[in-house]
Amino acid sequence: MTFPNAHEGVKKIRTAELLYLIIAIGGLATAVMVAVASASKAEGAMAAGIAVLALALGIVAIVAFIINLVGLSRASKDEKSFKNALLLTLLGIILGFVSSAFSKNTMVTGLVDAVSSFINVLIMIFVVRGVMNLATKLDNDEVIAKGNSILKKVIVVHVIGIIISVVGTVMQKSDTVMMIAAILLLIAAIIDVIVFFAYLKFLGRAVTMLGQ
Repeated sequence: MTFPNAHEGVKKIRTAELLYLIIAIGGLATAVMVAVASASKAEGAMAAGIAVLALALGIVAIVAFIINLVGLSRASKDEKSFKNALLLTLLGIILGFVSSAFSKNTMVTGLVDAVSSFINVLIMIFVVRGVMNLATKLDNDEVIAKGNSILKKVIVVHVIGIIISVVGTVMQKSDTVMMIAAILLLIAAIIDVIVFFAYLKFLGRAVTMLGQ
């Protein structure tokens, strides 16, 4: 095994991403439960179940975050791109505290949320790039090609997001333009889901590659 630290680190990063997937599914389930409870006027009866599920998801989120940090730290010993991802993750923590401190200021929270979203994109890019750099050293063209494909999709989603943001800000009163923005948002959401599962598969390939 040429890069044992990267192997263990990427395994942990993949585990964290799988936990984030579980959290997303759990969040959707929570939303459905809330909607059903409101429609049936049974909020009190389902309140305990919703609270327990929300608490469980919160705990899983903390565990996933810690595993991801450990993974990035471990992988950074073999490839510096993971260190960049780790530093950006730590910056994201700081921004989270800033957002909480200015929770009543919509301008600040909006700006922080936008920056945080951009940071999350950069973190994924650095992780993918880190794996690709290791794949280059291991002469694994297949993993390099998969990485390039993911990076292109990430850029497409981000560009669409910027277009939607600009359209929504500049032309709020145009129903036609807002409809176009909504369609773009749907397209971006679909691509985003595709990217996420491609990213998970990519991390799986990386673990296999680094374990050889």
